[in-house]
Amino acid sequence: MHDADSRIQRILILHPEAETRAETEAALRAAGERQITVFEAESLTEGFDSVRRFDPHCILLDLSEQRELAFELARESRRPDRLIIGLYNPLLMRARQDDFFRAAARAGVRDFIPVPVAPEELAAALAAGRRDAEPEAVGGEGRLISFISCKGGVGTTSLAVNVAVSLAAAEVFANGVALCDAAVQFGNAASFLGVVPELDLADLVRHIDAVDALSTYLHRLPETGLRLLASPRDPREAESISPEDLSRVLIALRQRFGLVIVACRAAVDLLTLAVLDLSETILVVTEAITPTVIATAAFLDLLAEQGFGDRVQVILNRHSAGDGILPGRMVNEELGRAVDHVLLDDKAVTAAVSRGTPVVISKPKAEFSKAVARLAEDLVRGGSEAASEAG
Repeated sequence: MHDADSRIQRILILHPEAETRAETEAALRAAGERQITVFEAESLTEGFDSVRRFDPHCILLDLSEQRELAFELARESRRPDRLIIGLYNPLLMRARQDDFFRAAARAGVRDFIPVPVAPEELAAALAAGRRDAEPEAVGGEGRLISFISCKGGVGTTSLAVNVAVSLAAAEVFANGVALCDAAVQFGNAASFLGVVPELDLADLVRHIDAVDALSTYLHRLPETGLRLLASPRDPREAESISPEDLSRVLIALRQRFGLVIVACRAAVDLLTLAVLDLSETILVVTEAITPTVIATAAFLDLLAEQGFGDRVQVILNRHSAGDGILPGRMVNEELGRAVDHVLLDDKAVTAAVSRGTPVVISKPKAEFSKAVARLAEDLVRGGSEAASEAG
């Protein structure tokens, strides 16, 4: 089973100074907090909305100014599984500090760190907060896994769809499985499933304050119970979707479902980074063709530079011993790492795409379907075994 402590933690830094926010985020990284998504707010007024929007696990809250408003935010935001840490400038503290700290603690602030933030103090506060969290509250959210590639046409959407269908049919997640097509222009997960949803991601974003009514915007597949949040039917609608909107939608999906699978577009832009920030596992899809492997190697380096390296698994898709296809050994050498999963080329996939029926449903005994089942099982376990060399 998946270890809840490895899930992506959402942290809200609430401070009026951009430099302090940046220094605090750097302290988080230096403290070893790699599996995090950081949101920022520069005012307490904005902070109330940010807490509602992003549902952070931890709030780093400025207490140096507007203390009563800060205490009100803490009171409204506190809950057993949320850690609120007060940031204060010791040079600005006045007399009666004991009264101040008592009032902050009564409001829900559970620890205090002076600014500038020292990584070791922050690490200790976060570790203590995790120990104090109520056992039943930890792990209450679902998992989020994203599929992405450095270029189109390598089977990323097909894999995301088939894995989502396979896991939904297996009923291994108590709260079900959702598939979000985050390829906001020309996403085609719906056509892979043979459905035409009446509502899509753009519709949800237009009514983002109604995110609590999430089910309204999801298409349910009766065969498996999989819920689909389709990409915009009109590609021009992509311009209306901000990274903040997408983050909020994905957070809502994680709170509702046991597993959220996201099909990303082949780009490293702000929208894609919003997905990757919230992903506990990032599945990079490639195929054993020289230009694609070279591009994938550069793509993996880019993801590592962005701090995602330890979340990445590589899928070698459509592998065969055909002319012009690199053997697995050469793929590993070019990537500078072993691939984690190998799926062999299977003509049943092309036929299934044309019919709008996932292979795992139309041909459950096909080699591709068996490979998807193994991949899905591995994802459920939360780890991967290095794939044996292909070819």
